Amino acid sequence: MKTNLVDMLLSQVDKTPDKILYNILVDGEDNVETLTYSELKIKASNLANKLQQDYTKGSRAIVLFDTSSDFIVSLWACLFAELIAVPVNPPLDFKQLQRLLSIIKDSEPSLILSNSEIISKMAFFQSYLTNLPVFDKIAVDAIEYDQDSNYYSDTINENTNAIIQYTSGSVGLSKGVLLNHQNLTDNLYMLKDILDEIPPKNVEESFMCWLPLYHDMGLMSGVFLAVGSGTFSTLMSPLMFLQKPYRWLKALSKYKSTVSAAPNFAYELCVKRITDEQIKTLDLSHWSIALNGAESVRSETINKFIDKFSECGFDKGALFPAYGLAESVVFVTANSRYSLPVIINVNKEELEENRVVEEAKSPNTITLVGVGHTRLDGEVIIVNPNTNIQLKNQQVGEIYISSKSIASKYWNKEKESQETFNIKVDGQENKGYLKSGDLGFIKNGQLFITGRIKDLIILRGRNYYPQHIEYTSENAHTAFRVGSVAAFSVDIDNEERLIIIQEVKNEGNKSEIESMINLIKTQVLETHGVTVYDICLINAGTLHKTSSGKVQRKYCSKKYLSKELNIWK
Repeated sequence: MKTNLVDMLLSQVDKTPDKILYNILVDGEDNVETLTYSELKIKASNLANKLQQDYTKGSRAIVLFDTSSDFIVSLWACLFAELIAVPVNPPLDFKQLQRLLSIIKDSEPSLILSNSEIISKMAFFQSYLTNLPVFDKIAVDAIEYDQDSNYYSDTINENTNAIIQYTSGSVGLSKGVLLNHQNLTDNLYMLKDILDEIPPKNVEESFMCWLPLYHDMGLMSGVFLAVGSGTFSTLMSPLMFLQKPYRWLKALSKYKSTVSAAPNFAYELCVKRITDEQIKTLDLSHWSIALNGAESVRSETINKFIDKFSECGFDKGALFPAYGLAESVVFVTANSRYSLPVIINVNKEELEENRVVEEAKSPNTITLVGVGHTRLDGEVIIVNPNTNIQLKNQQVGEIYISSKSIASKYWNKEKESQETFNIKVDGQENKGYLKSGDLGFIKNGQLFITGRIKDLIILRGRNYYPQHIEYTSENAHTAFRVGSVAAFSVDIDNEERLIIIQEVKNEGNKSEIESMINLIKTQVLETHGVTVYDICLINAGTLHKTSSGKVQRKYCSKKYLSKELNIWK
């Protein structure tokens, strides 16, 4: 087994030099840019040769591109030259610019690798760079490649630092997870264990990814997994998907991809926006792993997607709930290929007391979707966050994780690192765990996620999970936008009060504001037994989310208290 990504790529180049590694759908459809294994090696080693002449090993390089071959070449060039790659998305608005500036300040890069267009645009915000570290800017698209001018370090090993992967920042500020080659290859082998356990039927394993490549799920499923499997990956930008979700499934159908990953909202979007006529053009019979992760997995979405796309060959066993986080590269748990999702109903009041009681579906139950089990050396346990004692099955606590995929620390954040990594559990002092910050339980070997510790709403001694209240709110009226709601509590008059911020579709009728608010209050009270103190209906597209689409509840609460919400009125 290869223990670093560079050896993994070079081994595949020797086996299949002319095989296409990446199909990049520039326009999301027919404009295709390809990169073979040998072309990637030549271009990445060429660029690495230039980098190693001017920058010392361990220097940070921000890799600033949209989905493109230049991004891929630059990323691999950093790995070849033993620079630490820091993937970031080009800023499209002021909020994204603030994120980029924050990452530059934290990572202290020696250079930014980008293209001529993006670098020229950086001149417009030059004034924001004055108090930041000095760095070079290299336009990769202007480089002329020379087949004889190549370089890759011969000192790379499993402990060599490879990437700083910044978290989405859904709770607090974004943190840079420092990943070495062992972390990355171990996570790849976990994913390959799923693929190799039950190979696809009558088709070559291949991948399709529209996720942003600067995020953990996009980076692993779109860039690295194809190399680890010796096959190919088809890529398109997130914008191409969001403009027209049909493009995702059309590409899956055309290239006969077997594996593709996306958050729950993407499957929901396909159900709503892909027409019956478009379905007739699709063949999804070969798509055997439709990984659903990165946000809460909803049973309703699973069922609707299966019902709608079974007509074009989609297998109900292909929908594949999973769990992961950046501190573990991306992957932690999932089921086996072709196994059905595990969906259970648990008593709502018992869950609020951290107990799991399964019963028939009723107004008094919450539906949860299992996210599978660990692979290879991975281990997941549930720990009482107050006593630091491991809990038994079907008891809710914090999810602790152990594997070689776990990073050693956050970049430049010693205090947060000590509070998160290599945590000891009472009675197991010889082993260190990652504190995930997520709440959940294990039942029959299956992990279930119930929420985030920092997002938990505690009212009069009872625990309420925000995503459950948010689900009730967004379904209270057809004018409400699904996935664009935040529930949280704030201290008002020395008492915690429940607040809901809900986006309304552009076509919503403003004469119904009062009835919409009353609907939310009534349904939350009837469903959860709790009174909503205040409800704010806001304009579509204005709820604060991370770059990966997660609702920033803490940030929303600050905006609520400072009265800075974009109220729909």
